Amino acid sequence: MLLAGRLRRQTIRYLFNVPVLNVLFIFATKTMETKKCFKCGVVKSIDSFYTHTQMADGHLNKCISCTKKDVKDRAEVLKDDPSWLSKERERGREKYYRLGYKEKHKPTPDMKKKCMTNYSRRYPEKMMASSLSGSIKAPRGKEKHHWSYKQEHGKDVLFLTPKEHYCAHRYMVYDQEMMMYRRVDTMVLLDSKDAHKRYILKCIENERNLFHKLSQDIQ
Repeated sequence: MLLAGRLRRQTIRYLFNVPVLNVLFIFATKTMETKKCFKCGVVKSIDSFYTHTQMADGHLNKCISCTKKDVKDRAEVLKDDPSWLSKERERGREKYYRLGYKEKHKPTPDMKKKCMTNYSRRYPEKMMASSLSGSIKAPRGKEKHHWSYKQEHGKDVLFLTPKEHYCAHRYMVYDQEMMMYRRVDTMVLLDSKDAHKRYILKCIENERNLFHKLSQDIQ
């Protein structure tokens, strides 16, 4: 009687634990899966491939390293195409707000300090111009904007509202070699204060017209 009871308890324990063991076995097997990248031909773990719902195994056939390289190479070829550059910026902004990156990647004080250090090393001419124009006080509600970062233009600034300043930088590309900005649409160098100012005013006007049109469409 005692023996029968012991066997019954052991049987129940075994039956109860079988599903758990199966799940652990399946999980362990799944994590050990490998796949061959069709681009580099290297067999890698499944974690080395981006997920994709339309693929049979749920992952791309090209590994993450090859995918990143292809994206980088393509960007290098298309970076001089104003139309592509504008679309990429628009896509990046849409993604930034849609996924809430502002809150997700909010920098800590240490990260801010590191970013400023890297920025100073990368753009010493901008830091110099900022230092030269430090004594210039912007009117209330305005910000200083450098049209050129050459030493002789360090104190020659424009005054823009934060919205205007943001808008201006959306439509320009900085040419570090020339220490000036280029139009994003034609890549023409804005090599004078007058040309720079006229282009910014045009961009601001276009933004206002676009906003007005969108407002009307919504209504």
